[in-house]
Amino acid sequence: MDDKEKKLVEIGPRFSLTPVRLFGDFLGGETLWSSTTFISPARLQATRMSGLVQRRQVKKKAKDLVTQQKYDDKMKEEDNLFSKEDQ
Repeated sequence: MDDKEKKLVEIGPRFSLTPVRLFGDFLGGETLWSSTTFISPARLQATRMSGLVQRRQVKKKAKDLVTQQKYDDKMKEEDNLFSKEDQ
């Protein structure tokens, strides 16, 4: 194969690695440096889930309040109905 026939072909997307932590020993040991901007995927997921849980709780409270108001209105109607029959 001649030098003129050689060609460099990119076979995939480029990516870069961002260091998260530097250790004093191989795969462990004292942490020499850690990134202040890195947020772990688990923490991101937990944050998303806590927001979702809070929204669901608000919706459930609102639904329970509406249900309670409907129940109270129905009970008032029944009380009025029975009080009219007694008179």
